[in-house]
Amino acid sequence: MHGIVKRLAFALGAVVAAVIAVVVLRSGLADIRAVWQLERIAKAPMMAVLGGEAILTGMTQSSGKTLKPRLSREGALYFRYLHEEERGSGDDRHWVTIEDTRRAVDFNLTDGIETVAVNARSGLNMIDWDVDVATRRSQGDHRYTEWAVYPEQSLTVIGWLQRKAGQGTLSFQESGQYRPIVSRASPSEVIRDIGKGGLLWVAGGLALLCLAFYLLTLAVQLHRLIVYLVGLVLVLDMVLLYLGVNLIRADLAGVQERWLQQQQTMDNYLTTLDSGFSDSRTMERYKQLTLAMDEYDRGRLEAVTSYLQKTYMRSTHYLSRTPFRWFAEMDGVQLDWPDFLPFDPNLTIAPEPPGKTDIPYVVAVAIGLGILVLMTWLGLKMVRQKRCIENIPTCAIAGMTWGLNEVNGEVVLVEGDPLSGPLSHCECVWFRYREYEQVGSGKNKRWQLRTDQQGDVTFHLKDKSGDVKVIADGADIITRHKVTRTQGKWRYVEESIQMGDQVYLLGNADVSAIEKHQACLEVKAAPAEGGFPYILSNFSEKDVMLYKARRGLGLLTVAVAACIGVGLFMQALSGDFSPHHFLTTASVATGYLLVLAVIMHYNDLVFLRQRIRRNAANIEVALQRRFDLINNLVRTVKAYGQYEKELMERITRYRSDLQKLVRQANMAQWSEQEKAMAGDVRMLAEQYPELHQQKLISQFMATLESQETYVSLMRDGYNDAVETYQSRIEAFPDLILAKMFRFKAEAYTA
Repeated sequence: MHGIVKRLAFALGAVVAAVIAVVVLRSGLADIRAVWQLERIAKAPMMAVLGGEAILTGMTQSSGKTLKPRLSREGALYFRYLHEEERGSGDDRHWVTIEDTRRAVDFNLTDGIETVAVNARSGLNMIDWDVDVATRRSQGDHRYTEWAVYPEQSLTVIGWLQRKAGQGTLSFQESGQYRPIVSRASPSEVIRDIGKGGLLWVAGGLALLCLAFYLLTLAVQLHRLIVYLVGLVLVLDMVLLYLGVNLIRADLAGVQERWLQQQQTMDNYLTTLDSGFSDSRTMERYKQLTLAMDEYDRGRLEAVTSYLQKTYMRSTHYLSRTPFRWFAEMDGVQLDWPDFLPFDPNLTIAPEPPGKTDIPYVVAVAIGLGILVLMTWLGLKMVRQKRCIENIPTCAIAGMTWGLNEVNGEVVLVEGDPLSGPLSHCECVWFRYREYEQVGSGKNKRWQLRTDQQGDVTFHLKDKSGDVKVIADGADIITRHKVTRTQGKWRYVEESIQMGDQVYLLGNADVSAIEKHQACLEVKAAPAEGGFPYILSNFSEKDVMLYKARRGLGLLTVAVAACIGVGLFMQALSGDFSPHHFLTTASVATGYLLVLAVIMHYNDLVFLRQRIRRNAANIEVALQRRFDLINNLVRTVKAYGQYEKELMERITRYRSDLQKLVRQANMAQWSEQEKAMAGDVRMLAEQYPELHQQKLISQFMATLESQETYVSLMRDGYNDAVETYQSRIEAFPDLILAKMFRFKAEAYTA
């Protein structure tokens, strides 16, 4: 029941994270769309803008009324007064807003040629004000900050321009393809700031989407790396594709709508200049109109026409970029230049000046790369252990071989007394005891580790077939026995493996002794074999595998989020917010996941091949020991060689051949001839019982028998390793990697 509740909680968390991710992504993509919209608005003198969305830059002027801020000097056109108080104590001190007041009056904006009225008072709460701090003071636990705008300051204002009787008014309440902004920065810096904020939202949304998919995999207990990576790629790409396509299509409709609106505004302007122009829209009529104007009106008409051409060029440039071009062709979006207006072929779109390097984003990219590398390394390490659990077959304890084994058994003590748990006082063979002290206060309250100690005794795992000696020191222990107690500011935690527990073991077995021609194995941490995991757990094999999978996939999910974040932050540094960069970022994440999958499968094959080579090398060492032992036997029985000259010649020939095979490292032939040689030595000993009367000969023969048992055990481990390796290189997708990187089939040994 507890497992079902836990999985339902994961599923609910996945749904919540997915919903929040979509909301955050929509917010971020809305900012990106705002960047696209503002990039299509041409920068021009105020006199050239007839109406609609406008980005104006100029000097502020008072329209008659000014404000007296709380802290700053008089004569402000806008101010924001913020009063904060620091509350709490110790590490829990924080700032609380006491008062946040904003006020503004209408003012004028001029570029030296024309003046436009700015209705700041009515749009006060709709405008995003990005202005200088005028005053900042602190007094005791109170902090006072004031932002203000004064006359004769340079401002960038984005709003909706309307003209009545030739007078332009900039307001902020009309709906349109713009974002109400008043800023001390340049237009390009304003647009970049919006885009950077949007990319932060998009990065956060994609990270939440990764979290949602990870929680979903926990709910359904998905642990296959390939399935997880493919699923994550599909989710990220499909969500980005769906939201991106809808966003692009909505924006394309906006492009066409704004161009038609600009054309209509131009028609209305020409009609006011010449009432008969609407009946005869020709280039000839336009030229006649300009000839009849005075110098100022002609200059203004040329500026208006130039502004319209810049708007047209920006919009067509936007439509020519990938992937806008694809959707524009599908949706039939096309912009046509009016044939009655002149088109200047020498007019070009000036490139935006490069922005200053944003140090926080550079730091974010560096941190993201660090997280990417670290989480990838830790995740691969954890997933490798999980895949090792899957690759190594479970066997009975009596069927254990030398090398890596996976068994289940009951904890028993053959000798000695069990330990007593420091908190539970239960009989156990391993425990870990920790003491934590609560330090800090408020939000900074945390548990600080003060004591961490472990204790263990050598025990045996026993099943129906036999038992094996286990030394727990150095193992990765995952236990269900956990006791926690809290007393005041102290917390005590105990974890243990108790007597009678059914324990899952994955570890390296070695021969500890040979008794009555039987090898006694023991499992312990092998520092020289750091690539092999050593896991002890009183959970089931499936639970341990899922535990490792959860941790590994969780770390890789963080790595994927870091990869996406690095890509988006680098896009923010470039200042280019084209939609194809989002596709590039998604492709980079996809490529990262594919490389990750290839690395995992390649490492698996290398691990399995190295396991075979390691077993083969140890068999060769054991055979060399037997060979040396037989040499000693041969020298001992040479005195009896005159009775069996032919037999001694055959033994000598075997020994010579074995020396050649040692140099050739031909283990299979070496093993066969070594067996024949050992058999002849035994035959000689049986034919001459007096040989057995020598104590040295008896010891040699007993050692020879034990070495045969040892080598036999190693051969079983070698063949198990070959079987696992062969099954992997013949199965998809490892078959492809095996052929690409020339992983050759290995032969079994008899």
